[in-house]
Amino acid sequence: RSGTNHGIAIDLVKRIPAAAGLGGASSDAAATLVAANRLWGLGWSREQLAEVAAELGSDIPFFLAERAAGAGMAVCRGRGEQIESLRGMPPLHFVVVKPQVGLSTPAVYQRCKPATNARHITPLIEALKRGRILASHFVNRLEQATEQISPIIEQLRFAFSQTNCLAHQMSGSGS
Repeated sequence: RSGTNHGIAIDLVKRIPAAAGLGGASSDAAATLVAANRLWGLGWSREQLAEVAAELGSDIPFFLAERAAGAGMAVCRGRGEQIESLRGMPPLHFVVVKPQVGLSTPAVYQRCKPATNARHITPLIEALKRGRILASHFVNRLEQATEQISPIIEQLRFAFSQTNCLAHQMSGSGS
């Protein structure tokens, strides 16, 4: 895309579990675009990098978006390339459960059916701002499709429902 004939060698150390729906590969791709931009002296803006990022993967532009201090959260629309940073959000703490089995994102999307009713994100954003998370605020339309592929998703959902955690939700397209 840049017209450069320079190469690059990258050693990647993974610290975010693969196939966990946490954006590990997408953040790696974004970091690689930023590094290549600097290494090759391209001088591309974040917007130019984000345009290339959107062609490579839907989640990659999220990791290139400008954020003010305290705006680590964002609402992503479209395929993920339309990013609205959320400022003033309190820190949140999560427990991540990663089953040993991974799921294929294309396989999950093949089984996903388009929603017939829209869920608005405003109640979730307002609850997060107040630090009051309720399970009813969360939805992942891909969860039903993942349950068709792997019974572990339904088993985990049931196990979480038996605890006193505030909310639980599958991340990304699983697992």
